[in-house]
Amino acid sequence: MLGSSPVSPQKFHIHALLAALVAPVALVGLMGPLSGCAIDSSATLPPELADSATADARMGDAGDAAPADSGSPRDSTVPPPPPRDSGADADGGFDAGVDSGPDDPRCPASADGVVALYTFAGVDGVASVPDVVGGHDGQVQNGTASVWSGPRGCGEAFRMPSATTRYVAVPDSEAWDLPEGSADFWFIRLSGAPTRAGLLARDAFGTSEPGHMRVVIEGDGRLLFRIQNAGTTELYASPPAPGAWHHVGVNWGAAGLELWFDGVMADSNPEARSIDGNDNPWVIGADLWNGVDGSFPPERVNSISTNTGIDHVRISSVRRDFSSYAALAPATP
Repeated sequence: MLGSSPVSPQKFHIHALLAALVAPVALVGLMGPLSGCAIDSSATLPPELADSATADARMGDAGDAAPADSGSPRDSTVPPPPPRDSGADADGGFDAGVDSGPDDPRCPASADGVVALYTFAGVDGVASVPDVVGGHDGQVQNGTASVWSGPRGCGEAFRMPSATTRYVAVPDSEAWDLPEGSADFWFIRLSGAPTRAGLLARDAFGTSEPGHMRVVIEGDGRLLFRIQNAGTTELYASPPAPGAWHHVGVNWGAAGLELWFDGVMADSNPEARSIDGNDNPWVIGADLWNGVDGSFPPERVNSISTNTGIDHVRISSVRRDFSSYAALAPATP
C-alpha cells in the first residue's frame, strides 16, 4: 500500500483555484465541436412540403405524378430575401412584387392594394376555394379540389389532373372593376400536358365590352396576355419549360400593359388598358374566350388546363414590379 502525505491548506487553495480556471476552458473545448454540428432550423422544410401526403393526394392519373418539392428553404445558392415592402415605391407606381415574409420571399402575399388572394391552403377535397383577403370565394367546377406541393415555401397548390376538367370560377364583383391593377401567380405544367391551356381569364365571346382579359398558353406554346378595350392588345412571352414552377405577373392601367415572366418583363405596350366594365367571372385554370358573357357558372368554358398546377393567385388594384422573381424562378421540382 502506497503511503500518502497530507496536503497543506496553501496547496489545497492553489489546486482549487487551478480547477476553477481550467473548468470553463474544458467546457469551451467540449462545446466547440458540438457547436459546429448545430442544426439550422431555417433549413428545415415546412411540414406541408415534407412530401408526406398520401399517394392518392399526390398522384393524378397515369403520367401525372405530383411535382416534388424544390428543395430546402435556404442554402448558399439562394439569395437572401429582399427587404419587406413598406407600401408604394418612390415613383408611386409600383408595389413590391415579392413581399411574402421573412423566411422565404417566393409566394405572393397580402400587401397594400391586394383585392383577392387564393393560396389554396387546406382545399384538398373541398368545393369552395377561399379568398384569404377579400372574401371572394371561388367554386371548384366539375369536382372537388385536389392539391400538390407548390413552389418552395408556398404550401399547397391547386392541382388539375390529366383526365379531369377541373377549374375554379369566381363570381363577378364590383371589386374586379379595376382601371389600374395587376395579377400574378405561379404555375407548373408537367411533361405530356396538352399544348393550349387557360391559366387566368375574365373574358367572353362575341362581345365588344371593355375590360375582357385572359392569360393563357397558346397553341404554339407561347404565353399570352390579352386585354380588350377600344381595341385589343396582346403581349407574348416565350413558351414555358414543362416540369418547373414559373411565375407570371401582368400590369394594366394608364401606364400601359406589361407581361412579366419569371421576373423579367417579356413584353409591354404603352396603350392604356383596364379591366373595368367587364361583367364576367374569373376562371382559374381555364379560358373564357368562347364563354357566354355574364354567365355563372360560366358557360362554354374552354382550354381547361390539365396535368397542371397553379398557386397563389393574387389580384391587386396597384401595379407591381415583379423583377425580384428573377432570382426565384423557375423553381425546378
